[in-house]
Amino acid sequence: LDGIQRKLTLPAAMDESLFLRDENERLQRHARLLPATLGEALEGLREDSLVRETLGDSIYEGFLDAKSIEWSEYRRQVHTWEIERYLPVF
Repeated sequence: LDGIQRKLTLPAAMDESLFLRDENERLQRHARLLPATLGEALEGLREDSLVRETLGDSIYEGFLDAKSIEWSEYRRQVHTWEIERYLPVF
């Protein structure tokens, strides 16, 4: 709704994958990649005043706290890929 109220125009559609483009080309096209991790998404959320305004301070802070705890717990896990990749080495 914010974009409608501010009468923002949509960028041109892209028919190709941005993953196949280098960063300079993406910047020229004003295209950004989505966050690759929950941690990156939380960084973006902390910088987004529109989300805070929309949700209100209480819900925004509660959501941010809950997801920050989730991200912290996730980062402490040893994943199957790591075990399969590195255990044979040692």
